[in-house]
Amino acid sequence: MIEPCMFKSKGSHIDMQLAQWGSGEECLLCVHGMTANCRCWDRLAPTLSGRHRVLGVDLRGRGLSDKPASGYSLPLRPTPSR
Repeated sequence: MIEPCMFKSKGSHIDMQLAQWGSGEECLLCVHGMTANCRCWDRLAPTLSGRHRVLGVDLRGRGLSDKPASGYSLPLRPTPSR
């Protein structure tokens, strides 16, 4: 298994954890389901990373992203990072 490069990025008032596989010019953003985290892409991302940069994101409150007391309503989910 290829280990991703892990890093943090500033989101909407919180730090978001990201995993990156590959380094292609085109980027694929992989967003996990409600109970997972960015490492759920560990098996698929290496296959995609041959031609793309693949980013997996830990959504607010998941994985290693910040876990604020509020901001978990569904309307906030589509824009976790900028």
